[in-house]
Amino acid sequence: MEFATLRLIPANMLESIFVADKRHKMKHILFALFFLCGCKSVDLQGVDLHSVGLLGQRSIPQKLADSPKDSIIKVLDENGRIRCYMPDVRSVYVVIGTCRTSWAKPARYDVFGRIAYNIYDTWLCLTAPESVAQTKRKDKDYLTLKPCVINDKKQRWKVKDDLFYALDESYVIKDDGAYLYATNMRDKSLKLSKIHTSMSEWLSTIARPANLSILTSLAWDYTTREGAQRYFLYNNGSGRNTTDLYYNLESGHIAQYDGYKGLNCLYADLGGAQWSFAWWGKCTDAKPPNKNRAYWRFIRVSEAESVLLNFQGAPLRVTQTGIHWGTPYIVAPKYLLKDSTNSPTSRFIIDKDTQDWLRFIYANIGDNLPFCPAPAQNLKSQNLLAKSQNSQNLNPQNLAQSNQIPPLPYNFSLNDAWRARLLAIINTNDGY
Repeated sequence: MEFATLRLIPANMLESIFVADKRHKMKHILFALFFLCGCKSVDLQGVDLHSVGLLGQRSIPQKLADSPKDSIIKVLDENGRIRCYMPDVRSVYVVIGTCRTSWAKPARYDVFGRIAYNIYDTWLCLTAPESVAQTKRKDKDYLTLKPCVINDKKQRWKVKDDLFYALDESYVIKDDGAYLYATNMRDKSLKLSKIHTSMSEWLSTIARPANLSILTSLAWDYTTREGAQRYFLYNNGSGRNTTDLYYNLESGHIAQYDGYKGLNCLYADLGGAQWSFAWWGKCTDAKPPNKNRAYWRFIRVSEAESVLLNFQGAPLRVTQTGIHWGTPYIVAPKYLLKDSTNSPTSRFIIDKDTQDWLRFIYANIGDNLPFCPAPAQNLKSQNLLAKSQNSQNLNPQNLAQSNQIPPLPYNFSLNDAWRARLLAIINTNDGY
């Protein structure tokens, strides 16, 4: 049996799309996520994207994701016994065993094709090993649980012939009677357990996302006469190796994954001081407190660089020299220009997926997108309409009541003076 065509979307940088206004988040998730994926036509239970206004101009009511029906995953082993997939709470691995054990936890098969478990308020997804899925160094290797993200195709699964396959069907889930593996179909050393028929409703439910996080990294460049050296934030310092970080789009937290011990988030709080070191501490995917000291907001300052602001608007920084080089800290905005010792920088290099997400968000905020909710496509028609309307109809109060965006003046012209003015705005910064 095959279900959920929506889950077969290419995974390069797709599902990390959310509009800035929280009121629209769930309303637009199933459709806005296609903006960056390059899909030409995807069937969402009979709804073609061209007809909903994303890939064309037509529009019909949008279909929301289904309410989750989280269930313990039951399979039928080669001996005809009903067994269950479950997380090994002592490690990062996934096991198969009796369904009556306390380890047997409900899982969610969400709109992104992820198989997710909520373990101590943190969503962890079945993840194929890199050795099988990417480098192809091995024919088989263990499945693990890692924080769910929306830009890792190793976490995305489709169902075919009652088995869980990779989207490209290059590997399938098998077991050795104890642990789950990703392996090719030709492997004869492992057992093939098929999804039990009682899982049909669970499989056919296009469940809302378990969480919304992006797999990313934060780097900074130290430039010398010999060239630039790139360092990545890790723990309370920086290193040369790329470090996986998890940016939660809803809570704003940036976290490292410490295996079965859970997430460690980057916290910062000025506490009335001019500056303060940031630190890493335990966190989860649960709703953060009102004073969210693990909150970070990305502000793009170039194509690949961003400044990160905490809940107080203080930028994250590192010094490039000195005894605390590479250690993250924050500075009060009013003290920023005075913070010049040891060549500090607030510019962090982010990966392409995060760049794409930021581009979408800021285009949406700036009404630059050609589809809902950003109404840029209407500006041309509004300008034409403005020429024929009288000044009473263009009264701001009337426009507000009609929920329209005020058009540009009919005599506006993008001339050299305006170009110079806009260029000056683009090149202005606050000393970051």
